[in-house]
Amino acid sequence: MNLALRTLYRELELLRRCGIKIPYKDKKYRLATSFQAAEGNLPFPDPQLSFAEMAELARHPGDAAQRLAELLASVMRGPHSGS
Repeated sequence: MNLALRTLYRELELLRRCGIKIPYKDKKYRLATSFQAAEGNLPFPDPQLSFAEMAELARHPGDAAQRLAELLASVMRGPHSGS
């Protein structure tokens, strides 16, 4: 896999901002936590959902659905709603 050095450093910085430790030792970068712990800190890319799809997912039980419901409500209120 060919990866530009600048891209590598940009990706490493993103991982560090997400709280994922990747120390450099013996000329190698290594993940300092488990893959599962690192995966739990990564932001998910925008899935390009419609409002209807977002509302459908927000109706399900669970913490993730609750977060979606809160996000959807904040978008629907808009930035100037006073809340």
